[in-house]
Amino acid sequence: MQMVTGLSQAHLATRGLHVRHEKRRLEVLANIEKTSRSHLEGQGYSAGEIDEVLRDLPSAPLAQLVYWFAQCRPGSLPLASEYAKSVNALCVNAQMALQEQCLATYKRALADFIQAEFSDGGTGSLSRDVETLMCEIDAADDWAGLGQPSNDIAMLAMVSLLAAVDAEWTPRYFGRLQPVPTFLWMLPKVDPALRECGLDKPRKRPLLESPTRRLLQLLWLIMKRRTSATHDWPASRPGPAELARDIGQIDLSDALISKWFAGAKPLRLAEVLVLWEGLSGMSAGADRYEPPLPWMAIAIWAERVLVRRYVNSTKLASVVLLSEDQYRSAWSRHRARWGASAPVGGDLSWPRWLVDQSSSPEWIWSSQSSGLSSSPRDCQ
Repeated sequence: MQMVTGLSQAHLATRGLHVRHEKRRLEVLANIEKTSRSHLEGQGYSAGEIDEVLRDLPSAPLAQLVYWFAQCRPGSLPLASEYAKSVNALCVNAQMALQEQCLATYKRALADFIQAEFSDGGTGSLSRDVETLMCEIDAADDWAGLGQPSNDIAMLAMVSLLAAVDAEWTPRYFGRLQPVPTFLWMLPKVDPALRECGLDKPRKRPLLESPTRRLLQLLWLIMKRRTSATHDWPASRPGPAELARDIGQIDLSDALISKWFAGAKPLRLAEVLVLWEGLSGMSAGADRYEPPLPWMAIAIWAERVLVRRYVNSTKLASVVLLSEDQYRSAWSRHRARWGASAPVGGDLSWPRWLVDQSSSPEWIWSSQSSGLSSSPRDCQ
């Protein structure tokens, strides 16, 4: 995102895509177009095709992000892009209200988003958790009273946006496979034995399965099934040595993969794309798959943002766990809201061991519901 927009990492971390001045906004848009043209040229697009792609680029920054996810394959994601516009509108309206110090406008922006997000088929009925949140917003008579509701809604909006892309992209990309929420597989996974072992006891297994590790294993899983004579799923996930052996076209040691697995070395998007090409070499003579770019982007984001390690160490400092219940609920809401417009997908099953796994043990969450659920937890 820093390379695409020209915004500094500090700006993106504190203010996201928001810029105050019109001149700076135009500079960001120009940088996005320049970077986009260069990328599309590298993909073999003609000048006319590039103009057509950029002409369809949405104006809302979050919708642009969804749009670029779709450019790898399978084309546009109009449903997720439209939802991204509503999240973008929430951000813009809330930011303007903050700048103007208008409490009533800010509260209305939050309430309107919640009402649109959770309305049941247009009936306006809300779950108990969501009604409680709406009451907290309504009762707040100063900015301090909106602190926790704002945090809850910001996390909800982020989770729901990820789920929207997942709900549309996954069945389009994996057309023959059953539509399931796959982005959950890119999130950090806590060892279920943590409750019994604790943080300070000696461990044979790592406390955390990193997003990088889970991504690389999933990329291997997809290509391994494709090259199987019977098209069966592997019974288990690979270790570093098996991955290194199957990525045969590039010089890659299992020691380097082990560092990626453990979080000792950050994995960059350019490196993942090279690894994907190496895995694609397992299917010599067959058509190459387009890379699953959203999977790659989500895993890299989760590794950098949700997982914190001590400086110059693989030791875990903290990890933010998103509520799986909240994510699955958002995914199901999008699919139900879109109805017949939602991509159908196929009827082939994912491996049971993959679908059944959880990113975090159930005991980590003190409560779960079908509406607005737990906030992300910081496990330290």
